[in-house]
Amino acid sequence: FTSGMVATAGAFQFTYGYVQFRAHLPSGPGLWPALWLLPSSQSWPPEIDVLEVQGAAPGVAALTYHPIHGSQEQRQVGTANLSVGWHVFAIDWEPGSIVWYVDGRAEFEVTGNVPSQPMYLVMDLAVSGLQPPKASTRFPASLDVNDVRVWQPG
Repeated sequence: FTSGMVATAGAFQFTYGYVQFRAHLPSGPGLWPALWLLPSSQSWPPEIDVLEVQGAAPGVAALTYHPIHGSQEQRQVGTANLSVGWHVFAIDWEPGSIVWYVDGRAEFEVTGNVPSQPMYLVMDLAVSGLQPPKASTRFPASLDVNDVRVWQPG
């Protein structure tokens, strides 16, 4: 299997803003689509996972923050089947807070230990990341993203 990734490291970075992805997700055991932010310094953590979905459970969106200090914070949100149609996933990242949105609804908020460093965007579809594909997993599979927008405070 081959996994794929698109990242803006070295080409586009930002600190704070509203980040929005419009995506169509695959489903099936062994597929792991994700939309996330990583530090431009190439250090880890922090990491802001705008969205992760285990392909075997396309109705559960994992919204996660990995802070520099302390434990990860995560909310798993039950949603419609995210592999059906296009959906919008976003965060509003400001000094002191990050708010996650799924299809326009605020679903999760972190208000402590928020990063204040430049970050870049990552979009990827891992195969066999959490579990191996099964015979029922349809291939080829893809994470389709047709729009990415970043608005920054003026």
